Amino acid sequence: MLQETQVREALEGVRSLVQADGGDIQLVSLDPATSTVNLRLVVEGASCQECILPRPMLEDIAAGIIRRSLPELGTLSIDDPREHPDFVPDSH
Repeated sequence: MLQETQVREALEGVRSLVQADGGDIQLVSLDPATSTVNLRLVVEGASCQECILPRPMLEDIAAGIIRRSLPELGTLSIDDPREHPDFVPDSH
């Protein structure tokens, strides 16, 4: 069964990838019964919002990184604000 502390520790490897471009990843929810993890991509203040990988690719990479530590991971999803209809990219 997934524990929140384990997921947060495994998530650090994913966060470092996104933080390189000024973004971040946050844990939104965890369902231990189904091993489902929901994350949110944070792009506000990112130096290069378009440089951050697209959501599908980021989900695959994140799931792979987390599964190395937590093979019981079920579904992983990332809410990407860049896909929201009201998203306005920062102009740098």
